Amino acid sequence: MPPHKTLLPAPRQAELAPHLALHGNELIFQHAAFWRRTPTGDTEWLPFGTQFVADMPTLMDGWRLWQDDRLVEQCMSLVADGIKSPPASTARKTVQRCGALQLIELKSGRRHTFTTEDEAGNSALRELATIYGRRLRFFPDTPELPLVELGLLRRSESTPVKLKLQKPVRGPKFTFIGWASPHGGSKVHSTRIQIEGNGSLPCPCCGELCGLHHTGVDVYERNEDSEYVTKTEVRSLVDQCDIVSEEISGPSSVSHQLNVSHIKNEGSGNPSARRHGLAIHFYCEHCGDGIELTLAQHKGHSTLEWRLPVGGAWRNK
Repeated sequence: MPPHKTLLPAPRQAELAPHLALHGNELIFQHAAFWRRTPTGDTEWLPFGTQFVADMPTLMDGWRLWQDDRLVEQCMSLVADGIKSPPASTARKTVQRCGALQLIELKSGRRHTFTTEDEAGNSALRELATIYGRRLRFFPDTPELPLVELGLLRRSESTPVKLKLQKPVRGPKFTFIGWASPHGGSKVHSTRIQIEGNGSLPCPCCGELCGLHHTGVDVYERNEDSEYVTKTEVRSLVDQCDIVSEEISGPSSVSHQLNVSHIKNEGSGNPSARRHGLAIHFYCEHCGDGIELTLAQHKGHSTLEWRLPVGGAWRNK
């Protein structure tokens, strides 16, 4: 636990916007740590790794206009409703971006409001919005919300005098680890890849090591930001699928289905937002089918994660 710190009177809820009500406790990031402040003014340190459900429909964005160190104008609204563009900064006028998001602590169910007025905090909220927006793009009817862990973002920015001198910058980080039901309950599914000591891959829902079978593979070949993607689908006939395809008899006399199509990338299931992707389909004896292990290429990075059924329709839930 960090040493006792005196928290500043920020974030200032009433000053951010008159209509921005504080829901539950305040979630504050100060002194490179997260803190909980109750309506009575009591503060409590929250360790990194504490899990929250991000209530993305409550995400707010806005700005404050300062002139000669005085607040002259401000605007704050839900991201879903759109926001008025801020005026341009000048020598006397400075525009400050603001953001706010409500989060629900997974363990206790208590609601918190996180607000930020700096670039590090706004960047953390934008990253969450990107993850949530990508899921809505492919699964517009999903009701699930991001499950995150509190963390610390360590960055460094070069000084203009000497490039070798680095100025450390620490900011809040909401590490995405899975999806959770917006209605509470037990539907919480982790997308984090876990490999046991013997090399086994446990089911991302029930955690069982025995009972996970892969039933098919989807390969996505796409030029950077191309509108179309070439999708190759391979399925075992044990898997119930409606793909009109060619049957191939393998060496072990196990029949498979193969389908190659050139389709629009949007809605294709490609896990990559820009380029190539791979999805391995799994069936769990305890949870059912619809589980996918995906590999996505994005700006020189290869990301590996679980992709789970929309709505979390598990048989044992």
